[in-house]
Amino acid sequence: MAGFDAFFKEQRHVFGVCPNPECRTVSRLADIRVSYRARYVKDWMDTVEDQVASWQEKTDELDEKRKELRGKSIERARRTILPKKLKSISPLFQKQGVKPEDIKVVSHPIDFIAFDGLITDETLRRIVLLESEASGRLRSGIQKSIMSTIDNQRYDWSVLRVDEEGRITQE
Repeated sequence: MAGFDAFFKEQRHVFGVCPNPECRTVSRLADIRVSYRARYVKDWMDTVEDQVASWQEKTDELDEKRKELRGKSIERARRTILPKKLKSISPLFQKQGVKPEDIKVVSHPIDFIAFDGLITDETLRRIVLLESEASGRLRSGIQKSIMSTIDNQRYDWSVLRVDEEGRITQE
């Protein structure tokens, strides 16, 4: 190994002259790029490089196909699965006369809030708070508290604005 290492170190001290009569420049062996006029004979390294390039091309094709399939799958879910899911919970909405497009998920302390007509008719008729079932005493107590607040009209509307500096002002 010492001889191989020494060869690379000594390349800087080996010079060559360009054989072209018009050029005749002197160069270090370390700076010279050796080439032949004839084509190189394909060796194992060329084969490996070709295989790597082929695998990379196939991987890129598979990635494109995966993206295409994912997009198709999402679109199919929007067209088929989502409407089926909405139908499964739509009895709750139909009882209230609300269209699923007008509903937003809240989760806690109630399941849904419906802005009846806002999306479908672009005219808000009413706001409906929807709960599928009261689960447990705590949830039932919270819901009773919400109902009591609405019944006694103990609510108001406030508009808060946040500016670019993060300051909050109430209108």
